[in-house]
Amino acid sequence: MDVLASREISGLYRRLNTAAVAAPFVMRGGEGCWIESIEGERFLDLTAGYGVASTGWNHPRIVACVREQASRSLFAPPMLVTREAAELSHALLEVMAAPEEWRCVRATGGADANEQVLKAVVTLAERARVPRPHRVLRYERAYHGGTSAMLALSDIERHGLARPLSQAEHPCLPVPTSAEDIRLVTDLLECDRSVCAVMVEPVIGSGGVHPFPIPYLRSLRELCSARGVPLIFDEVMTGCGRVGAMLAAHLAGIMPDAITLGKGLSSGAAAVGAALVNPQLAGVICAAEDTTSTFAWSPLGCAVASETLRIIEEENLQARAAVLGPRLRDGIAALFQGVFGDRAVVRGVGMMVGADVLREAEGEPDAAIIRCALVRCRRAGVLVGASWDWKTMVLLPPLVMTEREVEEAIVRLGHALEGLRPR
Repeated sequence: MDVLASREISGLYRRLNTAAVAAPFVMRGGEGCWIESIEGERFLDLTAGYGVASTGWNHPRIVACVREQASRSLFAPPMLVTREAAELSHALLEVMAAPEEWRCVRATGGADANEQVLKAVVTLAERARVPRPHRVLRYERAYHGGTSAMLALSDIERHGLARPLSQAEHPCLPVPTSAEDIRLVTDLLECDRSVCAVMVEPVIGSGGVHPFPIPYLRSLRELCSARGVPLIFDEVMTGCGRVGAMLAAHLAGIMPDAITLGKGLSSGAAAVGAALVNPQLAGVICAAEDTTSTFAWSPLGCAVASETLRIIEEENLQARAAVLGPRLRDGIAALFQGVFGDRAVVRGVGMMVGADVLREAEGEPDAAIIRCALVRCRRAGVLVGASWDWKTMVLLPPLVMTEREVEEAIVRLGHALEGLRPR
């Protein structure tokens, strides 16, 4: 298909959909860490589709799994049990090293998984006579999903949207930079008895890759346990090996009261989410009417999620992320510091890297530079992402990335950044 046809496809999509994005090209497919346009251009992908393509684009085992499952069963109604759902439940609890008596909650994606947990948390708060309106402690730059309730817990004003309908204004704390910042949580819980949960992305993802200090997370676990406040880890982006372990909770050596998963759980082959919850939350959910999605945990979704977990374990992808992720981060740091000097700020953990360029005057991240860098990167044949406010370059490559591809990515990024200057 020629360039004109590609433009027609983009134009048609933008005319007929509310997501009127100016896509850089029309995607035909992908393989491993590479994406191909319908014009035949190949791009080294450092986004994994927002972290979804955990095992790479079109992993042969995932493709084979889809074909095999399609020949048996694609959908099952929620009132029926399938072998695939039972197997995924067992795999999740085992691979994620969940404590005994924990249970799985099915969902169609990360936002849905967060919703399922919050419904149980609010029910517990009602039973415990926690003062209304029930509020959830959240953090700046967080993103917990696109549903109305989850947007209310996200840093939504920065998205240019009005705050959704909600009975409560949820308290918001800045991203912690040290263990001492736990005092802010202590003070808030002391004076606000309406807080019924604390919701955390252990590494802020879409907001620019901000890892929470491990001592802070451990102190938060102790504080929530002492106050009887459920601690929820949103591991939709960090889970399934991306941080160099199956969960960021494992890196911190703690277990929250609930963990939510999505994105990379199914390698992008189906919409699948899940929550792992402690016995108290599980009891609430089991006793209530089923309010999960009709399409949650279809046989196809469960099959590809189970296969994804097997691939991550058998190919030791979390260990690869632990080794190659820091190499990518250090390479990016050297590039940014070489071009932008002390205005460059690079963060990361595992296969999550964020890079800022600070303006000289106010020391704030420069969105214009990052926007320009993204265009240059695409021209250099490498795809990178950005935080939702464009202030941070975000790299979330497929976990199957090889050492050679890391080196090539750094070379291509070097060509793209050459000559850029901050304001």
